[in-house]
This record gives sequence, structure tokens and C-alpha cells, in this order.
Amino acid sequence: MRRGDEYYTASKVDSANYCARRFFLEYIERVKVSRLPAYARGSLMHELAEHFWDRLGDSNAETKKARKKYTNAEEFSKYACGKWICEVMRSERGNNPIAWNSEEEKWIIKSKIQKSALHLFEVLSKQPKPIFSEFPFGFYFDGFRWKGRIDEVQKGENGMIIIRDYKTGGKPNPKDMKVENDPQPTFYCLALSAMAKASREFSERLGWDWEESKTLLGN
Repeated sequence: MRRGDEYYTASKVDSANYCARRFFLEYIERVKVSRLPAYARGSLMHELAEHFWDRLGDSNAETKKARKKYTNAEEFSKYACGKWICEVMRSERGNNPIAWNSEEEKWIIKSKIQKSALHLFEVLSKQPKPIFSEFPFGFYFDGFRWKGRIDEVQKGENGMIIIRDYKTGGKPNPKDMKVENDPQPTFYCLALSAMAKASREFSERLGWDWEESKTLLGN
């Protein structure tokens, strides 16, 4: 691929670093892969987090409409399980079914979602609504076009910007090798910096000083 012919993402960079053949098959030959259960589960959990605040209601509301989809952890967990059942049913009727490892797997995942949703509610309900959820970005840097999507951009203490990437599998605390060499966090920081430098409106949305944003990527 020549410069300008294609866009690049954190996943592409990670794939190329991990295995050149995998990158070739996935992004050049575009070999179709099976829809794995872990991916279906991950997509659902991302969707729940993305729309969490929009669907969160008030338990003291007088009308069902004002209560929205859920008001507490138990209702959220039940809602998440219902969404999973709908996903399973769509898989059975659709053209791109989930490749189950066993008939029991769909129900094992449902049990995991039920527990994960309880924890997710407790975490999300204690923080303010993020600046961005599932934020799509695009920018040019060093002659290449870069694209991607950030799960969540949150404002922390003292104006610090927090970038979150939700993971539904693996260990909760990754090893130092993963933290220090995974290109994804660096890629996301680069994206926010490039967009803040290019747009005063975006810079102010993050709470950054416009004049200081102009100096980003120069360090």
C-alpha cells in the first residue's frame, strides 16, 4: 500500500507488528473470518457502555418512560441479558451466524454478561457522563491517514483527559509488556492531540487551552 491509498488504524498496526501474514490475509486479501462468540459478546458490552447514560432512568420517576430502560444494577443486568438473547436469536436467523463452540456456550456467556453488567453499572454510575462515547476520529500525520474509534473520553481531576478502552476478555490487569508496547493507547493520544491542534472547537471541548493545543505533536 502506498501513502494516501489506504487509512491506518491501531488494529492494523498491532496486527502488522504481531504477524505480517495475518495482516496480509486480513487487510490485503480480506479473508472472511468466522463471527466468534467473544466478538459478539464484546460488541454487546461496548454498546451497553456507549448508551449507558442515555438509557439510565430515575427510580423515583412517576412514569415508565421517565424510568427509561433501567435505574439500578439489577435492572441493568437483566436488560443486558435480554439484549444478549436478542443477539442469539438474530444469529440463528441471519446470514452471519455466531460460530458457537458448543450449544451450551451461548448460555455460559449469558451468565458472564449477567455478572459483568452488575459490575459495569457500579463503575459507570459513579462517574459523570463522558465527553465522548464510541468517538470516531480521523486525521493525517506524517503523510498517512489515520482512523479509529475510542470507547470513551472522560475528564478527570485537574482537567486531565482519561482515555478508556473497554475489554471483555483476558486479565483485568495487563502485564507491563502489553502496557508499554501496545500501540493502541499511544495511537489514541496521538488522535486527540492531532484533532485538538487542528480544531479550536475540539480543543475547547476537551477543556484545553487553544494556544497550547497548537504546540501539540511538537514534543
